[in-house]
Amino acid sequence: MQIYTLYILNKSGGLVYHNDFQPGLLQLTTNESLVMASTIHSIHAISSKITPANAKTNDLYNNNKSGLRIIETENFQIYVYQTITGVKFIGFANDTNLAEMEVWFKKVYLCYSDYVMKNPFQQLDMPIKNDNFDRIVRQTV
Repeated sequence: MQIYTLYILNKSGGLVYHNDFQPGLLQLTTNESLVMASTIHSIHAISSKITPANAKTNDLYNNNKSGLRIIETENFQIYVYQTITGVKFIGFANDTNLAEMEVWFKKVYLCYSDYVMKNPFQQLDMPIKNDNFDRIVRQTV
C-alpha cells in the first residue's frame, strides 16, 4: 500500500490538514488543494443525498456507508472516510483495496482524536499544526 496524500476536512468542508507523503510527486499549490478538498466534499454531500434509504445505516461507529467512498483513476484512487462527527479523511493512494484503506483511516482517526482533539490549544475547525500528529501519521504510512 502506497499512500500519496492525506486531507482532513472539518464537518463544513474546510481543509484543516494536508500532508504529502511521497517525495518527487507533483505538488499542488495551497489553492489547488483547497479546490480539490471542497470539490470532494461537495460530491460526497450530493452522493449521500441520493443514496437509497435502504443502503444507509445508523451504525454509531461507522458513518461511512452513504455517500462517496472511492474514486478510481488510471494512476491512483481517492478514498473518503467520514466519521460520525462529520470529519472527512481523504486519502490518495495507489492500487489499494477499500478494506485496507479503511483500516488505515481508523488508525489515523485514532491519532487525530489522541493528538488533535485532546490538545487544549487546538481550536475546532482550525488548521492542524501539531508535530506529534504529523510524526505519528507518517509512521502509519
